[in-house]
Amino acid sequence: MIYDYAVVNFKDGDGTSRPGDKINGFEARALEFGFRGKMFTNFEYRLAAKLVDDQVEVKLAYIDYSFGNSNIIIGQTRTFTGLEKSTPSPNTSFSSRAAFLNVLRARPRVGVGLTTHGDNWTVSGGYYFETLATVNSSVDDNNMITSRLTYSPVFENGLRLHFGTSFFFRNENGNNFDHNYSDRPFSHQGSIKPLTSELFNITSEQFNGIEFVASIGSFAAQSEYGFIKNKISASDMLTITDPLYKGGYFEVSFFPTGGERIINSEKGKFDNVEVKSPVGEGGMGEVKIAARYDTMDFTHETFGTKQNSYIIGADWYLNNYMKVQANYAHTIIKNQLGLNTDLVDTFNIRLQVSW
Repeated sequence: MIYDYAVVNFKDGDGTSRPGDKINGFEARALEFGFRGKMFTNFEYRLAAKLVDDQVEVKLAYIDYSFGNSNIIIGQTRTFTGLEKSTPSPNTSFSSRAAFLNVLRARPRVGVGLTTHGDNWTVSGGYYFETLATVNSSVDDNNMITSRLTYSPVFENGLRLHFGTSFFFRNENGNNFDHNYSDRPFSHQGSIKPLTSELFNITSEQFNGIEFVASIGSFAAQSEYGFIKNKISASDMLTITDPLYKGGYFEVSFFPTGGERIINSEKGKFDNVEVKSPVGEGGMGEVKIAARYDTMDFTHETFGTKQNSYIIGADWYLNNYMKVQANYAHTIIKNQLGLNTDLVDTFNIRLQVSW
């Protein structure tokens, strides 16, 4: 369960306040439930659903067959796209993922995936179709091929490193389709999306990303950077050159209470934070402070905007299941000429419960 309270203030590029656009409200960001289990020794299953606008939407529904260090996953499952996209929300440092990952339509999808791993590496890949909620398969983002490779060595002095790369290619059964990207400035609330690309007619979409983490003791630094390329169709009337968009983030975090944020070398993603002294058992939990620079550039010729965000946050892990999170973000949006168009300040408080 994730509950958010946000205050979002918008200004024009010259600093003039826009009180009519202000957001000051509460949101049930996520209400999810499900179950998982084992059968016949090597088979696992999972079903997870979420409540969206009083409707139940299936998020995950798959069967996982394991053999040795490998797994075959069939059903609606997560695609292999980047570190933060692969990290469940209880383990992220901020209430919103990086802009360049938010804009990607890489939600869980129906398909087949294969993963294998060693002591400090993983290789994953899959082929996907629509989501279970798709009504008309001919107009959804079909035929998605995705892969991810990670290497996460651990050294005797306690230093942990993580390197990764991911890729996906997507089209709509070889047909042209109109496609664009947009994102809210950090908070999920509201409908204003000043970060946007132009709506182009394309034949395919391709993503390439790299990722890095270094951690030792209570300190961790992580970064991702990605490129999004659209193949323009011959029928597009706005441009004849293929757009290449780019974005990424750099983040540092520290636990003054002694906690740790650790990459699981066999899974290529963060483990849950272990709270050694929970609230209610004589302890104060774990506290983490973090800062991030986030950037995304959707400019192409005379189209699109670009965004830079400066974000700070604090997480209080009461126990292994509950977290309170507070974030502040200052976001600057510029047009293709480099002129400020929007200045946005966001404050978000989150209560999250997971088990």
